[in-house]
Amino acid sequence: MSTGLEPSLKFEVLPTYDKGTLVVCDISDWKHLASEPTYIQITLPGSKTAVTHPYAKNKVTVYNSESLQNGCDNDCADLPDGIYTIKIFVCEGDIFCHERKYLRTVHLELRIQKALMALNLECVPNSSCLNKILEIEFMLKGAKADMIFGNLKAAKRKYDLALDLMEDLEKCDCEKDCGNGHTTTAY
Repeated sequence: MSTGLEPSLKFEVLPTYDKGTLVVCDISDWKHLASEPTYIQITLPGSKTAVTHPYAKNKVTVYNSESLQNGCDNDCADLPDGIYTIKIFVCEGDIFCHERKYLRTVHLELRIQKALMALNLECVPNSSCLNKILEIEFMLKGAKADMIFGNLKAAKRKYDLALDLMEDLEKCDCEKDCGNGHTTTAY
């Protein structure tokens, strides 16, 4: 039973369309831990090694490839999409900590935006390309819902399916299917 005196450690990962950053916002109620040193561990998708940094309480912190040791010479690499493990904690141990998984989808979402821009709005209701885009977005929303409720395997399966559907869409000739919309190569 909670007495209201215990700290409540929480964070949110803020959405961004910047492929090179991960933005973490602390929303904890630190209580008696307010003056204690705190840390964040971030494990990138596919990695077994976490990167640890001091953690800024009640602040927004931006991480990039350099700070997450993902390869950064003169031009920092993009951070990968996939499932990240993020943990905030006070000292070592699990007494005061909060860990969660986060599904990053920035690259896929930008690909979806480019596909949407390529559609010709005059024939959108009859577009099979639009239907494919909607199916991809549906799978992506399903993956994110599974992440919220801790269904990691289902989230990964739906995310991978969304990626496969996007690959198929990018191989299609959507110009034959009412394409010729406004496109850009900015991304």
